[in-house]
Amino acid sequence: MNFVPEERGPVLLSRKKIRILFCALQAMLIGLIFVPAGISRAEDTVVETCRLYGGAGYGPDSYAYLFLALAIPVGAVFSLFLLKERRNYGLVACLGALLTVVHAVFYSAVKLCGAVPLTTAIKVRFYFLVFLGLVSMGVGIYAYLLAGKQGREQ
Repeated sequence: MNFVPEERGPVLLSRKKIRILFCALQAMLIGLIFVPAGISRAEDTVVETCRLYGGAGYGPDSYAYLFLALAIPVGAVFSLFLLKERRNYGLVACLGALLTVVHAVFYSAVKLCGAVPLTTAIKVRFYFLVFLGLVSMGVGIYAYLLAGKQGREQ
């Protein structure tokens, strides 16, 4: 008996599957900002952390973070459907990288501030937001490279 798997070639997602995956990632990124973390207290949300950070004297910073954390995923989804094939995936990859930086910088600022109590649930939430931003960027890069390959084959 031969247990060697068949060689099928690289796994290629269709454009529709990539768009569905990317829209689901962006919905998760927006949802994680508002939904409480698991079975923890209702105060363990990113919005509550922003409110406490704003109350510590950093109001414009917390407003800017909330605006960017919500506007970047929405803009990425709109660009996915409004721009041409290869250009939209390039923009999506860049916006994913920007979103990752925004989440990481805000978490670092809140941690260094010291005025906001960070529970384990909030720390994990921010780490997960950064991870999802990286995955979103990776999907954008994959789609960009796939669109270029499909364009050369036609």
